[in-house]
Parts: sequence; structure tokens; C-alpha cells
Amino acid sequence: MSRHVRLSSGFLLGILTLQVCVHPAHGQEARFETEVNLVLSHVEVRDAGSFVGGLAKDNFVVDDEGVERTLTLLRHGVAGLDVVLLLDEGAARTPMGHSVMEALEAAVESLWDGDRAALVTFGSRTVVVVPFTDDPRALRLGVRAVKRRSHRKVPTGKPFDALRFAARQFPAIDPSLGRRRAILILTANDHKPDPKQEKRVSAELLAAGITVHAILVERFDFRRGYHSWGVLALPVEMHPVPGGPEKVRVGHEKTVPSGWVPRPDREAIDPTVAATGGDVIREGVPMGEAIETALTRLRSSYLIGFHGASASGKPEFRRIRVTLSPGAEQRHPGAIVRHRDGYYTPK
Repeated sequence: MSRHVRLSSGFLLGILTLQVCVHPAHGQEARFETEVNLVLSHVEVRDAGSFVGGLAKDNFVVDDEGVERTLTLLRHGVAGLDVVLLLDEGAARTPMGHSVMEALEAAVESLWDGDRAALVTFGSRTVVVVPFTDDPRALRLGVRAVKRRSHRKVPTGKPFDALRFAARQFPAIDPSLGRRRAILILTANDHKPDPKQEKRVSAELLAAGITVHAILVERFDFRRGYHSWGVLALPVEMHPVPGGPEKVRVGHEKTVPSGWVPRPDREAIDPTVAATGGDVIREGVPMGEAIETALTRLRSSYLIGFHGASASGKPEFRRIRVTLSPGAEQRHPGAIVRHRDGYYTPK
């Protein structure tokens, strides 16, 4: 499959601090110095699933802790993506495992010229399979390496620890490059939530300007009273009817009652994903299509900039809310606006 050529441009999500100094004339002692916090945030506007284009500065309303901010910057698109493909190996060892690998392959083929990606897996431990590269061949080889070890039994990993690890793999921020940072995590999302850890990880991702999109892998449990679900080699394409007998080959042919039921996810990482302006894509959408959709959303965004609160001695988190103006909302009544939760003031 041929790789795309990018035509759009933009800036990296982040916060810039501009310092303005007025130096006195010779013999004078007066000096005036101030700092202006320029906050940059990517904003996605979608109506009925489609990107809403053609919006201007006055079509957005930014509320910063009760203070309405005036946009000083508005651009469409990004100059490139820096993305970590983060795979929960435990979730991949399920009846949906083949779809997980297809999704990783689709992600590699969906990258554009100039995009950079890394492949990281987590389970019993977190491993960088492929560090950041713009070489699709290296990423394809990395996916094949993961597929080769897919027969091993691996416990479901801890997504918050993996997100922190993945966030530290990104290249240093260079605002002049205008790149967008993101993590695409494929996980069962059934890890026990930890509110304190969730807040800590969300803060680190926000400070690093990283958006997280999650594609959930549906897991199955065997009905209580029968064999453990890990014992039976259930073919991926088999969908047993609860309560009915089904022949399953486990070294020899054996008839067992089928009791495979979906395991509900705990929605553990949902708050973190939402805080960064990302989305959680659940079952009902093929995973390959879901990951392509996530990459498209990352590219189809507006970059807005406004002067936020000035330095207050120590970093302070300020929550923002971006909405459409009444006129724009009237033209797009069903529009959904996604953006990061807020920003930290400079020291």
C-alpha cells in the first residue's frame, strides 16, 4: 500500500512563554518585565462523525476558569504525527487476537510520509519493540516480531504504567516542527482503576502535550462452573451460543458446554483519555478501521492559541472549555468539540 503525502501544516500542542522586556535609556533605573503565557491546544470539531471545516476564530469560545479568552491563533491541520503504538499483550492473547495484529498492521500502513512512530508492548513487562522511526519497514518488522511471540501466555498489563513509560519515549519538543504527539493504546481496559494514579498520569500527559486514543479489545470469560477459559483452545472464528454444546479441539475432540461471555471493561483509562482530548473506541467497529479513524482525527483538527494566565510562582492547572459560538452552533447543532482538559501555568 502506498503511503500518503501530507499537504497540511500546523503547530505542536503545548504552551509557550513569551517574555517582553523594556530596557531603560542610559542613566535610568526603571525596568519593566512581564510574561505572556501563550496556550496552544488542538481542537477537534465533528458533526455526525465528519470533520467540520471552514471555522474562523470568532466561531470558537474559550472559557478559562470563568474567564473568556480571545483567540490569537487558529490553524487547521498538523505538520506531522509522533505516535506510540501501545499494545497490551495480555489483551492480544484472546479470541480477538488476530484483529489486534491486523489493527497494528493497519496503523503502520496508515502513516504518512514524515510521520514517526514507535511500537511498545506491555504485559509482564514493558518493552520498546521499535523506537521512534519514520521507516515503515522497521515498523512492519516490529509487528511481525510481536506476532511471532503471540503464542506465549502473558498477563494483562497495567495501562497507566505503560502510558507513563510510552510518554517518556517521545523526542524532545520542538515547537518549530509543528508536530502532534499521540499514543494509540490497544487494551482490554479491565485493569482495576486507581484514581490517584489516573490523576498523576493525566497530569504528565497534559504537561507533555500528548493525546491518547484507546481502542478496546473485547475479552471473554468462561461461565463459572466449567473449565477455565484459558484451558480451551477456542478458535477465533467460533462464537458459541451460551448454554449449547460445542465441540472444541483440545488435543483430542471433546464436547463441552459453551459458556463464553464478554467481560465488561472497567472504564479505567476513560478519564485519562478524555482529559487529553482523545476518544475511546469500543466494540462494534473493526479494530483496523478504528485505528485508521483515530489517526484521521489526530490530523483533522484545529490548532487554537490564546493568552492564558501568567506565572504565579508555581505551576497551576487551569481547566478550559472550548465551545462553538452561537452562530456556529446553529449551523452545526450536532457538533461535538474535543480538546484537552486544560493547561499548566509556567513557573
